[in-house]
Amino acid sequence: ELLAHHIGAERLAAEPAAAAELIEFCVRLPLALSIVAAQAALSPAFTLAELVAELRAEHRKLDAFESGGDSVRAVFSWSYRTIEPAAARLFRLLGLHLGPDFGQRTAASLAGVPLSQVRKLLTDLTRAHLLDQYTPGRYRMHDLVRAYAAELVADDGEAVREPAMHRMLDYLLHTTLSAAYVLNPNRDPQPVEPIVADTAYVPVTDTDSAFRWYHAELPTLLAAARYAATAKPVSYAWQIPWCMTSFLYRRGRWSEWASIHEIALATARTEGDDYAIARTHRLLGNAYTLLDRQADGRAEHRSAQALFAEAADAHGLGRTHHARAWADARFGEHRSAIEHAERALSLYRGYGNSSGEAHALNAAGWFHAQLGEFEPAQQRCAQALALHTELGELMGVADDYDSLGYIHHHLGDSERAFADYQHSIDLWRELGAAYDEAITLIRYGEARTDTGDRTAALALWRRALEILTQLDHPDADTLRARIAAA
Repeated sequence: ELLAHHIGAERLAAEPAAAAELIEFCVRLPLALSIVAAQAALSPAFTLAELVAELRAEHRKLDAFESGGDSVRAVFSWSYRTIEPAAARLFRLLGLHLGPDFGQRTAASLAGVPLSQVRKLLTDLTRAHLLDQYTPGRYRMHDLVRAYAAELVADDGEAVREPAMHRMLDYLLHTTLSAAYVLNPNRDPQPVEPIVADTAYVPVTDTDSAFRWYHAELPTLLAAARYAATAKPVSYAWQIPWCMTSFLYRRGRWSEWASIHEIALATARTEGDDYAIARTHRLLGNAYTLLDRQADGRAEHRSAQALFAEAADAHGLGRTHHARAWADARFGEHRSAIEHAERALSLYRGYGNSSGEAHALNAAGWFHAQLGEFEPAQQRCAQALALHTELGELMGVADDYDSLGYIHHHLGDSERAFADYQHSIDLWRELGAAYDEAITLIRYGEARTDTGDRTAALALWRRALEILTQLDHPDADTLRARIAAA
């Protein structure tokens, strides 16, 4: 009614969606809305949609609301002045936060205060309508309120902002690293500096917690990885992305994997950190390969291989040959893939990396199977399964059963193939490896089709399609067409 009073009912009725967006943009505050409505009334040639777009484009959003002596800042200032100094300090520091929402431990790390204290301060800010606790333990700020907090903290000076950002980034790094080790206990070692004082860090200790952490914090982690190129220490720019690869792979989020590692690589080059450069080349090559950017992926892997060879880094070389093996196989070059897998296997054995050895054995077996060489394929994959089982690596076990399912299918042993595939699917689901589960479901469906069980095959493919659709993965379109034609 207030907006219609200023700009007229006809203009409002012509753009109901834009009007609703404008109201939300003003935090439903009558003063803020009156100021914007007055500007709209003075510019009748502007559509409301254009006005919203112009407001959102403002680098300093609050400046867009200036109108004579009044400002929406007065509204926020009125709320801000009602809170105690400790809550006011936290509010200002929240202007530094990089994501759309945050949890209590992030806020405690920013402020450098105990969790018990920050809970009370967050309650104070929520009561003052400067925060919204939209789900238990997680909070968000409206864009305008965040902009106001950012303006306030800018006046606090670098001596306040830099330590707060360091605490927050360190909290994100160490928590993400602990989650990464839960998802893949045998991932590459990643030495990091001891966590700085006064963070609210608690390590992630189980798979469910790891996935909850990543799902809740993914937008913030992506933003932090991009921001970190300008932070101190700059090593956050590659360390945070490194910690995210297991999750991003399992969820099929390869574009995000590539984008943050591109920034990581540029930053590592600027800093001249040779190990960071080499490792990021390899990880970026993996992302490009998954995105079917064959030439780019190969260029990154070759760069990594050259740098690791120059440094005589057997571990880095083994991992890079392993990556090159999978890249070649993805593009149908299985003989070359076997050569790289065997080279990785030799390097892993040379320095006692049993986990790497098991993965390389399975890889070599899978590549032999793609060439129809099922005897060496079965031998290698059975060796991999025994070693992964001994090591207790469930991801590896799931992968081995998937390979053996394919091999037994093509050897005509349907019952063993079905059992292998089901073992693999059960483990992928337990591990939260959604993309891998979908791929194994597709292969299991193919095995069922070859035995004439079209009904079972379609059920498996539909389950795979649900997963790929949830992941917004491009493979979903191919599978949808396959189901339609079946």
